[in-house]
Amino acid sequence: MSDIDLLFEVGAYRHVKRMWIQHFHDGIMENDAEHSYRVIWIALTLARNEATAAEIDYKKLMTMALIHDIPEIRCGDQSIVQKLYVQVDEDAALQDMLGATSLKDFIDVFHEYKKRECIEAKIVKDADNLEVDFELAERAATGSDLARMWIKDQRPIVREKLYTESARNMYDELVAKGNPHQWMLRKNKFTENPHHSE
Repeated sequence: MSDIDLLFEVGAYRHVKRMWIQHFHDGIMENDAEHSYRVIWIALTLARNEATAAEIDYKKLMTMALIHDIPEIRCGDQSIVQKLYVQVDEDAALQDMLGATSLKDFIDVFHEYKKRECIEAKIVKDADNLEVDFELAERAATGSDLARMWIKDQRPIVREKLYTESARNMYDELVAKGNPHQWMLRKNKFTENPHHSE
């Protein structure tokens, strides 16, 4: 596979549906590419707040965050129920995708991510898990009962899975006072200039 083929395939990432759509019964869930984009930002934020921030390899962190779900272009994103029954070969998918491209060294980074031994891998996995919680908070704010039930019922399980202190702190803050609309309500033309006529 050539670099050009890979870049077209990466473009197809935006057409891979997240598994949540099966359970929420609507079409407004984020796609895989959107999920990965926010994972990158969450990982960067966690890294800056981690006690070992000075030791973190940000190039590795960004690469791991960028490719953490990339085999799903070929394998799909299985739901939490499907994962009980489905086996996927992410290694074969990634080898076929990247093996003959300029980015073939990313295969080793992906394997390092899957081992969860280095701090970068732990942060990216935490970001991957937290990104789901951000989307659930957004869905709950639109009135989704399933999102509210998931946040309430799964809270102890989710927090226990987090590797880093910075992720646990972020999770606690998100659960306690995470409001997907606050950023916009806090600062806008009306809060800055209440007498604005437009």
